[in-house]
Amino acid sequence: MSPARLAVSCLLTAILVLIAVSLPCAQPAAIMDTPVSIQGRPHNEDMLRYAFAVVRSLNEDGFQMRELQNGRLFKGQSFYYSTQLSAGVEYYFYAAGDPDLHAIDLRLYDEQWQLVTADTRQGNTATLQYLIEWSGAYHLKVTVMDCNDYGAEWFLVSGYK
Repeated sequence: MSPARLAVSCLLTAILVLIAVSLPCAQPAAIMDTPVSIQGRPHNEDMLRYAFAVVRSLNEDGFQMRELQNGRLFKGQSFYYSTQLSAGVEYYFYAAGDPDLHAIDLRLYDEQWQLVTADTRQGNTATLQYLIEWSGAYHLKVTVMDCNDYGAEWFLVSGYK
């Protein structure tokens, strides 16, 4: 990723956090099912609107937003993300993408890379909700299982309560 694109991505993430905490809550059923697009084509703004809607839904369910990751992957490619999670805390992870994304897989591993939980339904969204039993390093793996030939934009929102 170029430095300019990285800077724009960081700025958009900061804006997302600021807007998400100030917007009223949305209805979860209306936001979790359908990615948005303008005239059938994916746009970065659309992905942010979709991510905002997910954050509002998480807030409505009592979760605080933790982080947002996003990018573009091609079929079969994965994004790995390592983070520290705390025992006794419930975490929620939501992965989705633009209309070019047809199937996404989300897996959570512990510090020894043992699978903790996964959503492998291969739909256009993947969710994990898990109460962590022990504190430590965890790894998330987001895999685009199916998409158009030119890849798909995706995002991962995490929350906790």
